[in-house]
Amino acid sequence: MRTSASVYDAIRNPDHDIWSPFGVKCQQLLEEILILGPIQCYPLILSTYLANPKELPRILEWVVGLTVRYSIICAKGTGNLETAYAKASSTMRKTPVQLKDVKESFLNIWPNDDEFKSSFREKTLTTPRIIKYLLSKLETTIVGDQSLVPNPESLSVEHVLPKRPGPKWPSPMRKDEYLKEHLNKIGNLTILTEPMNRDCESREFAFKKTIYRDSKFKITQDLCSISDWTQAEIDKRQAELADIAARTWVF
Repeated sequence: MRTSASVYDAIRNPDHDIWSPFGVKCQQLLEEILILGPIQCYPLILSTYLANPKELPRILEWVVGLTVRYSIICAKGTGNLETAYAKASSTMRKTPVQLKDVKESFLNIWPNDDEFKSSFREKTLTTPRIIKYLLSKLETTIVGDQSLVPNPESLSVEHVLPKRPGPKWPSPMRKDEYLKEHLNKIGNLTILTEPMNRDCESREFAFKKTIYRDSKFKITQDLCSISDWTQAEIDKRQAELADIAARTWVF
């Protein structure tokens, strides 16, 4: 019990010494799990560490993917999630371990690409840490290098259509009803460093593009190819990001 307790506690500390043998990738996945917050997975991580540690990186990848698809984007309830993790945790402790049975626990509730992309295309997000994480991971897929995960602490969430649009924005887009519906859609969100984000505050889209052009993030640079920022462009970008997301969080 003492050993289990120490491992369980270390799940919330990716820098703990016990994770060093698994490498940087494992520690990064634990960081992502902390950001995403799926505490239901902790018993499975514990069981994997104790019973089949060589499979830990694979299990952590599955946890991250399931959390993004099932919980963050599709917003499904926790009942089936808890059942799946409990079954997977129990299976992981059996000897010999049947990894295909653990995988089956995930597959039973894993949203497929059609469901995931459909939910993504309509999704709004308001939690900065989640927004920065999701957009950072999409950036790694866009540039084709999964190692280039931007540090969320150095980022700021940029609303292309700003929270308080200035007078150069079209009047309909400045209305409270419009902002309530479209401001926090994923298609209207991108990432910038904090100083660049301050320069964009409340400014018109044409000016913002002069800032976006100098961003080091391609997900932001790509906005410069758009002439006018409209509802149609928000929806189009969100659909494009949904396709990229389906290639980012995979099983």
